[in-house]
Formats: sequence, structure tokens, C-alpha cells
Amino acid sequence: MAKSGPNLRQIIKAVYRMTDDDERAEFERIFRARRRAYRQALADEATRAGCPQAAQRASDPSASALADLRRESRADASSIRRTWNRESAAQVDKLYAQNPRGNRNFYYRHMEDWANERGRWKDGQIAAATLGYAQNLAAREFGQVNGLADGTFRLVGPVPVGPDCTALMAAGEVGRGVRDRWDMPLHPNCWHSWVMVRPPVAVDCAEVWVG
Repeated sequence: MAKSGPNLRQIIKAVYRMTDDDERAEFERIFRARRRAYRQALADEATRAGCPQAAQRASDPSASALADLRRESRADASSIRRTWNRESAAQVDKLYAQNPRGNRNFYYRHMEDWANERGRWKDGQIAAATLGYAQNLAAREFGQVNGLADGTFRLVGPVPVGPDCTALMAAGEVGRGVRDRWDMPLHPNCWHSWVMVRPPVAVDCAEVWVG
């Protein structure tokens, strides 16, 4: 049996390559998720500030926040495409090295297994970065517009595994300087976020800004 050769490898690489249309679809998915996360984060901030009724008024991102989310989502979609195309092509080459005589079925079977395994951990990383960025932006705007930026904050979320998040969570209440210096998400697959512990001023729930 002849080797599968470079032509088959190029065909398989093309099959698994993300296209412009795929990137646009990825952008739309990320952007929609961030818009929802931003609105929910505003509601959460209002609730933590003691204004659960105001949380029901939480609205979509402001024009500037929307532009920010759109820009970051485009950049992330482009990065996801580049990473996928690089890694999928490398995986095809790896399969060829393992079995130079492999046919289409060999490549398709192993590429699907690889894609499914990769998705188990990669999708979580992407979700953490996607939601975390929008939540952080919403929390910042909520604090700034409502005059609460100089409160004290605490890092919350699952038990940390990295040294930075471990130290920040162990620090307990921290000031604005620490919170601003350590934007969340801090690393891949980071599900931590800052919450306000003590607002610097009393919150007027009738007037509180929630978008």
C-alpha cells in the first residue's frame, strides 16, 4: 500500500481548517455571550449593593462598553481561528508521522477524537475568558458610574490553583488599587471575580445606575 502522501494531508487540513465564515460565527457567539454576561453582571452588582429591585432594570451594555466587547470578541475569534488552524494542521502531520499509509477514514476518525478531547478543556478556557471579561467590565462601570469605585473588594470563585489567585483570595478585603492591578480573569480557565464588600458611600436604590 502506498503512503497517504502530502495531497491527502493537505485535503484533511483543509477540511478541518476554520474559514472566514467560521470566524464570523465564532465572533457572533462570543459577542452574544458577552452581552448577556455584562447585563447579568450589572444585575449581580446591584443585588450585592443592596438593591435587588434595581437589578431587574439591568440593561444592555452602554455604547462604549458595547464597542469594547465587540472589539475584544473580534480579537478573540481571530485568535481562536489562528490557534485552531495551527494545532489542527500540526495534528494531521502528527498522524501522518504515526501512520504514513493512513487513509481518509484513519484521519477522520483520529481527528474527530482529537477535536473532542481538545474541546473538553479548551472550551472551558474560552468560556472563562469570554464571560470573565464582560463581568469585569460591567463591575468596573457599575462602580465608576455609581461612585463606588473606591470601595473594598474580595476575590470569590472556586478554590484557586494558581499562586496569584491563591494569594489574592487569601488576602481577604483589598482596596481599589489591588483590584485594578489584578483584572480577572487572570489566567486561562480562571473563574474568579471581584465583588464589592463595602461601598464607600450609601447606595440610593432608586437612582442607582444599572445600564
